[in-house]
Amino acid sequence: MAVNIPKKGKSKLGEAPSVEDKSNNNLETPSPSKMVNMVFTVPFEFRQEYKMFAVSKGISMLDVLKKSFEEYKHR
Repeated sequence: MAVNIPKKGKSKLGEAPSVEDKSNNNLETPSPSKMVNMVFTVPFEFRQEYKMFAVSKGISMLDVLKKSFEEYKHR
């Protein structure tokens, strides 16, 4: 009985980076204007209300967050 062994093809992921390419720049501080992620979760209803508020004012959710944080700091 013959067993068919599939031939290895090229990986769909591409080539692995070389050791020299694995420089880790996590100690560098990004520029103040660089956008970065803030990851947190909120209840679905809160997000809906927040988004509808932003839309009603014609501004982005990010602008609402920035303005509300500035207001909170001043109080």
